[in-house]
Amino acid sequence: MTATGQDFTVRQGDSKIINITVIDEYSQPLNLYGITANWIMYKRNPDNPILQKTTVSGITLSVPTSGILTIRLIPSDTEILLGRFYHECEITDTNGNISTVTEGSVTIFKSKA
Repeated sequence: MTATGQDFTVRQGDSKIINITVIDEYSQPLNLYGITANWIMYKRNPDNPILQKTTVSGITLSVPTSGILTIRLIPSDTEILLGRFYHECEITDTNGNISTVTEGSVTIFKSKA
């Protein structure tokens, strides 16, 4: 089940923690043991991501039995970006099934520092 409208903001060069709770078709937290996750941020075309995080780099299954995964943005991820972007996160289960679990927009504001 895809959670839509998952919008957030960040300032250029700031760190950002994005927690996602993945739920199943019964609105219960999905057990994430054995899954892989892929998160992308893009301007207009999802085939050309500006930023990508995976369970190998940048995504942790913080509380897998409760369906919680965490995406960590570090300052260098956003320091030269400005404006509105889009993001989505997909998971792949142990059977190879792919599900988009969240999508939304990202607004990156100019740093005041």
